[in-house]
Amino acid sequence: MEKAEKRCEKLKNVSFRNLNFASELPNDQFDLIVISEVAYYLSPEDWEIAILNLLNILSLHGQVILVHWLPKVHDYPQTGDEVHDTFRNLMSEKMKNIFCDRKENYRIDLWEKLISE
Repeated sequence: MEKAEKRCEKLKNVSFRNLNFASELPNDQFDLIVISEVAYYLSPEDWEIAILNLLNILSLHGQVILVHWLPKVHDYPQTGDEVHDTFRNLMSEKMKNIFCDRKENYRIDLWEKLISE
């Protein structure tokens, strides 16, 4: 994270935080949240809690990008597909999937927050 902070030190609108994703989301608004190679370490229950909390910290038209390895890993509570499918199941009425790409070993999904009515 130090390298990323150094590289972006002149970008005043960019910040980095190391938090417990399921329980320590910041009380702030974000335009982009990147969830890459981490969500399959969470239990399915913690992942659902984190997903439901994400909507509250996304700005209008805020985006969430999910990037995960797909092959099953014995020590991980979830697979990459389970992570992405759970997100889709919980957020498909609140967010729009605007990009998706799947390769043999990874999956990328980009979601955008829908305007509240």
